[in-house]
Amino acid sequence: MPALSTLHFEMLLRGAVVGLLLFHLAQLALPGARPAARLALAGFAASVLAYVFCQQAETLLYLPRAVAYVLLALCVATTAWLWLAARSLFEDGFQFGVLEVGALLGLGLVSIPVGNFMPDKDRAQNAIEWTFATLMLGYYAFTWRA
Repeated sequence: MPALSTLHFEMLLRGAVVGLLLFHLAQLALPGARPAARLALAGFAASVLAYVFCQQAETLLYLPRAVAYVLLALCVATTAWLWLAARSLFEDGFQFGVLEVGALLGLGLVSIPVGNFMPDKDRAQNAIEWTFATLMLGYYAFTWRA
């Protein structure tokens, strides 16, 4: 039996993660309680799924440009979806509002030009991720008693 190379092992792990995320998305598509929470969790799972594909730059080159941009926008918005998923799970009566939808759309639209034209795009992406992670942690630190 041939030994698994590093590439084979990495592809095996990526396939397992994609399978689990697709299973999770299928479960979230079933009818159930709290549709806003289910939608936020589905958005987070889809963004993590996009992140798996964005890590292999070669795959983005073979996709149509519009699909690659959607994957990149979802990949950048992972922490924003995590922020919404956490809010939807811990807030009673959470509904998507103008602020949440606007933040996700704005982040997705801004991420493509920032990534293409900014010489130090990793810093911009890290700043976006840290902003939403700080928002999520700060929100729960200040509303812990409620």
